[in-house]
Amino acid sequence: MRRRFGVHAAAYASQVERNGKPDRWISVNANSTALGAYFGGEFGEKATDKLIPDWVMGLPLPCLRAFLDAFIEGDGCDNDAGTAGRFRYTTIGINNPALMGGLYNIALMLGIDASMRLDKAAGCLAGRPVYQEITLHP
Repeated sequence: MRRRFGVHAAAYASQVERNGKPDRWISVNANSTALGAYFGGEFGEKATDKLIPDWVMGLPLPCLRAFLDAFIEGDGCDNDAGTAGRFRYTTIGINNPALMGGLYNIALMLGIDASMRLDKAAGCLAGRPVYQEITLHP
């Protein structure tokens, strides 16, 4: 962070056991008004404003895969269905139609079968129906 953005950051590794398997990650904490303003300007500041900018959508496929994987890591849920988990899928639940559409398009660009579920019972967001969930079928 210091080399790229000139911002001091602290990084630390964490681990927890989930379903009998270790789950490890690295967290980075950075405090910078300028960096916050940059990310807010690029990706949106509120949950309802967030979107995937055009420059991200135009990245090479390996970069889009890394972006989608990171999003899934933060907000996704891996699921098993059927006998002995033979049918695996990943869901991402977000109440932001623009962001859901961007993730859906990235999945299609990567050749991943994807579907979106609209939950009309959830109401509207800025006069638009709320997309509740995107499902990815690897």
